[in-house]
This record gives sequence, structure tokens and C-alpha cells, in this order.
Amino acid sequence: MKFEAIYHDGTTSSSELVVVTVSEDGSVSFSLSSPDSEGLNTSLLSNITDLSWSELKVQPRIGQTPRWIRLPNNAQLETKENDLVDQIQERFKQGVFDGFLHRTEHSWWMVFCGLLISVLFIWGSVQYGLPAAANLASKAIPADVLNPLGEEVIVWMDDNLFEPSTLSDQRQAEIKNEFEQLFQVQAHYTLLFRASPKIGANALALPNNTIILTDELVNLAENDQQILAVLAHEVGHIVHKHALRRLLQQAGLAAILMTFTGDVSSVSSAVAYLPALLIELGYSRDFEYEADEYALQFMSDQGMDKDHLARALEVLHQHHAGEDEGDESNHSHDDDKPETFDYLSTHPATDVRVEKIRNWQ
Repeated sequence: MKFEAIYHDGTTSSSELVVVTVSEDGSVSFSLSSPDSEGLNTSLLSNITDLSWSELKVQPRIGQTPRWIRLPNNAQLETKENDLVDQIQERFKQGVFDGFLHRTEHSWWMVFCGLLISVLFIWGSVQYGLPAAANLASKAIPADVLNPLGEEVIVWMDDNLFEPSTLSDQRQAEIKNEFEQLFQVQAHYTLLFRASPKIGANALALPNNTIILTDELVNLAENDQQILAVLAHEVGHIVHKHALRRLLQQAGLAAILMTFTGDVSSVSSAVAYLPALLIELGYSRDFEYEADEYALQFMSDQGMDKDHLARALEVLHQHHAGEDEGDESNHSHDDDKPETFDYLSTHPATDVRVEKIRNWQ
């Protein structure tokens, strides 16, 4: 088999058109394409005669672009006869994978399959890989790393969502005492009180074992047992590290997007926006059910009626539903209180949770 190529000696800028002959045994020889050529002399040809095709490094094919073939003496061949080079590669069982890639590029079916596999891989990574990795990572992060993160989240929330609590010192002390006596781990959890017209009746668990309870929820609850039931649910989020796992999942998602898009800013933006994610994204359905399960088991161990948690959810749901109806009847909506800030907006359906709680054994 023969093909024409431009020979570059690798030491000068000179080049020469040559004919490359590949024998059945794989030996390679060269000859001048034009007998009258003076650019490549006989002595130079003699230095590249005893070669076999296996000694040559053939560049993978990219469409119909010229192909480069590197010789052992650092000289190179440039050829446009890609089909013939492919035949030689296949004949001597070299570049099989390169040939497969070239055929794939020209097959719409293979391109579609590759795209489908990529989409499934990304979906699987986001749906299963990231949660599993975040769960493992959350267990390895020490408390001295979580404390500054939690403090940063509190500062962000105080600047954007919260106002100082209007509850009396006596009322705050009553709830704190009940909370501490119930859990008997006051050294591990910190309970803070804030007022927040923006997010309304709410309770939030932060990565540094801090729970923020809004005045609106305290005033809405029918009794302190309902408040304690909600706090038990929030402790469930802390025990299972849901907030931290959520943040890690979002950071991992940003890293995946950077990998596929090359947009480094997506990672830096996600990291800067982490405090807001705790509010705007909430928890997944599985996280909420897991926190409910923890609260129910804890309440059962403490002899508390599980209906306090169910009733607390119903009261919260009725309150927020009433607010939404009021907004619609007035044809207005408070821009400072987006729907994503509602306590139940990112939680599973309230009626489903209430039913599961009341059927819990």
C-alpha cells in the first residue's frame, strides 16, 4: 500500500513530498514523489529506510483534516489520505480505537447513544451520587469548620430576613428552659429567637447545631407542646446533618456544571450563595420524613403525644394558606415575602405528613 505525504525532517523548515510504501510484513520505505526533486537527498532517505509501521506514531483521525505521523527520528509525515492510513492501521491492528471514534463521529445513532449515556450519567450523579457523597462528607467535617459556617449563615439571615425578637425575656426563657429540660443537651444545641415578617412562622436548623425560632411561630402555636414538637423536628435535621448535606449537594452540583460547561464562576457564585440556599431550597421530601421520624421517636420516648406535631403542621398550613388567600383577594402580594420563604413551601404535602404522623407506631 502506498500513499503520498509531506516529509518534515524535524530540524529545519524544509519539507518534501514523498511516497510512503508499506509492505505486507509492515516494513516502511520512502521514495521521492518527483525524481527531479532536490530537497530530499539520497543520504537522508537512507536514514529512514529500516522502519516498520509499528514504530510510527499515527495521530488519531479528526474528520478530513490532514494527519500527522511521527517517525522515530522526530521527523514527521503530513498526509491527507486518511482512508488509506486507516486501512493500514486496521491491517496491522493499530489505532482500532481511533477508528472507532471516527466512525462514531459520523454516526447519528452513536452520537445519540453517547448523548443519552451522558444525560443518564449526569442524572444518576445528581440523583444518587451527590446525596451519597454529601452524606459521607458531612460525617467527616469537624465542628470547628461548621461553627464559622453557621455564624456566617446567621449574619446573612440577620441582614436579609430577621429582626430582633419582640418576645419578652421571660417568654424566651420559658421556651428555652422547656427545650433544655426536654433534650437535656443544652451544651449541644443553641436556641435563638428572631422576628421575621418575611418568612413568617418558621423554625430553622443550621449546620452548627443552632435552631432559630421565629416569634410568629411562637405566637401561632396553640400550646408549648406544639412548639417543642416543631423543635424536635428541627433537632432531627441537625442529628442527620440535613442542612450540611444540602449545602454540600449544591456545591457538588455547581462543580458538575463547571466540569461540563467550563464556567468557574458557577462554583464561586454557589459558594457565596450558600446561606440563602438553606431558606430558598429547603429540604428534600426524604429529609423531611427523616426529621419527622426522629421527632416521633423522640416524643414517644419522652411520653409526648405525637398529635402535637401533627396539629402543629396543620396550624402552620392553615395559617399560610390563609395568608395566600388574603393576598389573592386583595390582588396584591408582598414582594418582601416570596412564596419560597413559607415554612411549608418546600416541605412535602402537609396532609401526607400529618397522615403519616398519626399512623406512626
